[in-house]
Amino acid sequence: MPVPHKSASAAEYVGVTREAFGAFNAMMANLPPEERDSVWNEVEVSMRRFESPGGFEAPGECLAGAATK
Repeated sequence: MPVPHKSASAAEYVGVTREAFGAFNAMMANLPPEERDSVWNEVEVSMRRFESPGGFEAPGECLAGAATK
């Protein structure tokens, strides 16, 4: 199901993502701090394409599943 990511700006979205998603930080844990910052800067620059005068909105999806036994 569609789950758009909305924020005031790409910078704000990346800041929240950086703090909230431990998996991203775990993947970069072995990088020197300068390199981690460089990666996050690249992410922010690439996410700017989803900015408009109305703010930031990037497409997203959530997969939901159910099962019974």
